[in-house]
Amino acid sequence: MEYNNNNDIYFERKLDPVPIQTLFKITGEVDGIRVQNDNVNCYFKGINEQELEEAYNKYLSALNLNFNPLSFNNTDYELADKEQQELTQKIITSHIYFYTVNDLPITVKRSDFIDSFTIDQVVWLLDKKLQLKNKDTNLSLAFGAHLLRQDLTIYGDMIKGRRRYYDR
Repeated sequence: MEYNNNNDIYFERKLDPVPIQTLFKITGEVDGIRVQNDNVNCYFKGINEQELEEAYNKYLSALNLNFNPLSFNNTDYELADKEQQELTQKIITSHIYFYTVNDLPITVKRSDFIDSFTIDQVVWLLDKKLQLKNKDTNLSLAFGAHLLRQDLTIYGDMIKGRRRYYDR
């Protein structure tokens, strides 16, 4: 499969930078900063506001979620704008958190968008939206695979693995 195209979860494109102060309340803390809004409350170790903004915008320009409606059993399903913002912010901040808490340089890679952090955010949002209470349905699996631009079988296997991880 060819990556870095507009049908893949990772697609680098030129976007106008988003000032993170418009998205989050930012406060300095010992050895880092905290960002908060209705969707996120996250501490980033060892970086300043400018570094966070650069990292956030790099992720934003590469993350290519599929927010087009999904037609399933003759019904269209889509995330509301607020849900799209929430999912995007949670995916990006969870990855930046991973890099900073582990004292690693922040890099944006395709593998970041198909890993457990991303899967967990999608599952959490769809469980809430579809009121599933941690149960997978054909709709939730199709919707998640659609959002992440993944093959349904591969996505389903990843979900099984995540559910098994949390059930142990």
